[in-house]
Amino acid sequence: MLTLELPAEPYWLDLPRDVRVEIRPVTTAVMAAAQAAASRRLGGIRKATPDLDPDMSRGLALAFLVKALARHAVTAWE
Repeated sequence: MLTLELPAEPYWLDLPRDVRVEIRPVTTAVMAAAQAAASRRLGGIRKATPDLDPDMSRGLALAFLVKALARHAVTAWE
């Protein structure tokens, strides 16, 4: 059986170069909001650049998702 121990409260995450971010738990709603935001941004680029390389499209989709997750989940940083 798989057991996930997901935090219920915000917690600190240590990043390289002595950077720390406090993040709130990523709920289904937060993930859905981030995915929707990333999809909208990529849709705008695809509309403006119809011959966008598929690999570039996938890379942009991932970058946009990571940025959207950060906007929705990061509450503080040091």
